[in-house]
Amino acid sequence: MMTLEHIFQFVRGGGRKPLAYIAVGLLNTVIGYVIGVVCLFLLLDLLPTPVVGLIATMIAVLSNFILCKRLVFRTKASLRGELIKFVQV
Repeated sequence: MMTLEHIFQFVRGGGRKPLAYIAVGLLNTVIGYVIGVVCLFLLLDLLPTPVVGLIATMIAVLSNFILCKRLVFRTKASLRGELIKFVQV
């Protein structure tokens, strides 16, 4: 049985950069929808819909950043600096 770490190693393997982009894109799509639905169910009675959407978007962007950093780019630069640049883009 393959663990998540085995899948990450396969995706990150030499010369598999396009596969890493596709994997991150698929994961981001699924995670983004799940985050949105969970936030709606948990927060809709407490907050207005646009605020719930903003919270879900912020969480989804953070998860996107972590996945891109871990699977695709693997840089050694400052986490805070990279996050600021990522959000700006």
